Amino acid sequence: MMDDEPFSTLGDRPRPGPWPKCHHERSRPRPLTDEELAGHAADLVLKHIGPAVAEVLDMQMKEAGGGSLRDHLYRQELEKIIAARKAKEERKNSERQAKEARDAQAEKEVLDGWNDTYILTVGGQRIKKVPKDLSKLGCPHCGAPHVRLRGALLELWEWRNNHSGPGASIYEAPVRSESLVCQKCGQAFAYRAQVLL
Repeated sequence: MMDDEPFSTLGDRPRPGPWPKCHHERSRPRPLTDEELAGHAADLVLKHIGPAVAEVLDMQMKEAGGGSLRDHLYRQELEKIIAARKAKEERKNSERQAKEARDAQAEKEVLDGWNDTYILTVGGQRIKKVPKDLSKLGCPHCGAPHVRLRGALLELWEWRNNHSGPGASIYEAPVRSESLVCQKCGQAFAYRAQVLL
């Protein structure tokens, strides 16, 4: 069958056409290694400075005993790439550690101010006593933890932290409420979290 045929036949019945073609998804190219990136960067610099200048610099490098110009550029670029990757990993680790410390401080302050400053109602029942680990708060039917409850309390702590001090009474304290479905038992429940100033 040709693509522009309006009908195709299967047995005695005509079927409308043309049918869409099946396209295979292209696979993503693999990421380049640090060495390949450095090689591309060195080639780009050599291309940018031009063949005449590159030849002169290459001869000077060889006379000085430092190898070829491309090797020198390759080593420089590789060092830059490795240093940038290490800096990025260190920055990520420090941000993660700062977030964990901030969350731990928030949980401690929420637990210290429970029932006085922070109130949580789950499935129509007020939670009078909260577990020491807020991530254990969850479904009132089966008790499975749900991350959204802890997240709502941490959001309220963040808001209170940013709106405390003189003049805080002009702000209306927020309320976080939402309907959720437990992923373990499939039962729906609602929660309401609020902070008092």
